[in-house]
Amino acid sequence: AETPNAFPSLGASGDRFTFVMGGFKSRERVAVWINLPDGRIAVDGIEQLDRATAQGHVSWIWNAPEDAQIGQYQMVAQGVTSGIQQLANFEVREAAKPAAGGNIEPKQATPGRLVLFYASGFRLDEDLHFWANQPDGTIIVLDLESEHLADGRVDASWTVPDDAKPGAWQIVVHGVDSGIEQVLPFEVRIK
Repeated sequence: AETPNAFPSLGASGDRFTFVMGGFKSRERVAVWINLPDGRIAVDGIEQLDRATAQGHVSWIWNAPEDAQIGQYQMVAQGVTSGIQQLANFEVREAAKPAAGGNIEPKQATPGRLVLFYASGFRLDEDLHFWANQPDGTIIVLDLESEHLADGRVDASWTVPDDAKPGAWQIVVHGVDSGIEQVLPFEVRIK
């Protein structure tokens, strides 16, 4: 029998794992299942395998669910006719959260000036609301074209109104689903 393999051997919830195993009879059907960290057995999300190759190899993928249990897993493959069983141990850790934060440039802008900003830490593809807090406490709702990136970050730009009052301003980016808000302060100065 050959050494079974899991790639990666350590991943996060939401990651894709690839398994390559050998040592089965030529062209035999191979059943696969997964032993979960809590001791239960699962077959959900595991693709159905074709028969082993003429050399007795099989390979398949498994996408760890976003809510995958954290801990040690074992992928099991067993030859249906031979009874040969191979195991691949791997671990799922908690997915790293996207770094939360943001920045705006320039930090001091004049009326009519374009400001560029980004904000991060949001859920993937969640809807975002944008507004600007003016120095007097009133709000301007911003209707921005923004590009949602796959890592929970949004990049956008906004033109400071020509009649903007001088003082401390803030652009606020609000995640509708997560409730996460990034507040980006800047100053408006009159030329």
